[in-house]
Amino acid sequence: MNEILLIGIAHAVFTIVFIGSKKRKTLSDKILMAWMLMLALPQISNVLGARGADILPAPFDRDFAYSLCLGPFLWLYVESLTGDINKLALRHLFHFLPFMAVVLYKIFIGDTAELEKTGAIWPQLIGIGNIVLLLSYSGVVIWRLLRHSQEMLDNFSSLTTQITLKWLIWLTCIFIAAYLTPLIAVLFSMPEWFRSHGPVITGFIFALSFFGLKQTQIFATDQAIDALANGTADITIERVGEDGRSKSNDEPHEKYERSGLTEDKAKDYLQRLEHYTKTKAPYLDPNLTIEKLARQLRIPRHYLTQILSEQLGKNFYLYINDYRIDHVKGLIAAPNSQHMTLLDMAYKSGFNSKSTFNSVFKKITGLTPSQYKIQRLNSAA
Repeated sequence: MNEILLIGIAHAVFTIVFIGSKKRKTLSDKILMAWMLMLALPQISNVLGARGADILPAPFDRDFAYSLCLGPFLWLYVESLTGDINKLALRHLFHFLPFMAVVLYKIFIGDTAELEKTGAIWPQLIGIGNIVLLLSYSGVVIWRLLRHSQEMLDNFSSLTTQITLKWLIWLTCIFIAAYLTPLIAVLFSMPEWFRSHGPVITGFIFALSFFGLKQTQIFATDQAIDALANGTADITIERVGEDGRSKSNDEPHEKYERSGLTEDKAKDYLQRLEHYTKTKAPYLDPNLTIEKLARQLRIPRHYLTQILSEQLGKNFYLYINDYRIDHVKGLIAAPNSQHMTLLDMAYKSGFNSKSTFNSVFKKITGLTPSQYKIQRLNSAA
């Protein structure tokens, strides 16, 4: 068992050193380093405790409430990746107040294990607080990640797990399971479950390290992109609806006035967008984003999102992939493309994965690519 814990500790240290060696560290990198440290410390505590070290410094005390700060680290890491925060402020430390309160409690009142023998209720309250915070942070994180997945439809034409952050949803579920295991063991008198806690945390460290090191900054640019496109320096970026569907047009003047986009300018931007898309085929770029298209058109990004939603009733993802599907249909119908496979056609049309191509094609046409091709060949015969 200790060998598994030592592997987890070594991997956490490796991750911290690896990220620390990067010349340019993002906020998410720094949060991940601190998170890894707080995951490794209780593992170190367990290993030292198993070797008979009963009197350890407070940071290595085995019942030290490390888990009280893991939920806040999860939340801040997600916030940094989604772009909700770009630097830490004093207010973010309030997330760690329960953790710091328990530290002070242990310093000035005493060890929780000794207090349990005297019948004190504080250890039980700390345990309950741990569970409540764990479930609260995990629930909010999953909600934010699901919302983020929807928001990405307005920004990207191709969605990967590094963009949608779906890997973090699964990791959060593992996180919940890892820290609920001891509670289940107590409630149902299953002491063998305690032994699985350490290895599960080691697995969590490996998964977090693997995906965390692969994760890149989702938004490589910021407000300056819109300022460049608009020819100004004071553009305000606004978030738009998550569902990508058209909003009510009952009050167009009021909506355009709120965003600073006039009806005449909206029509002009829409014409430019449609003409550019049809003549220059930017959708053939598999890495096309709304920021890149906004630069090419010299239209502010948030205006482009607004036009797609209100004028066409689409999000960016659906708008671009509509053109890609039409391009695939053209290749299927073209006599000189009959030697190409459907996957070749997909890649040639701007798709960068088979699964995305298949799902988008069926969503738009109601048929799989193979069914559509067979139907097209039968109708042409």
